[in-house]
Amino acid sequence: TIRARMERARYYPVTPDPEPASETIPDPGATPEPPSEPLEPTPEPIPDPEQEPERNPDA
Repeated sequence: TIRARMERARYYPVTPDPEPASETIPDPGATPEPPSEPLEPTPEPIPDPEQEPERNPDA
């Protein structure tokens, strides 16, 4: 849980927010993780047909 707290502080700095922190606790658990995973799955989507258009310019 300590690691999740550190990651949560990284994405959600401790600030006097008008909203209750109880609602932000359940979210951070699923938010701080996605940012790290998308970094890997993104490099693959890049080499998609989007790179082929560069060879199509000849046609």
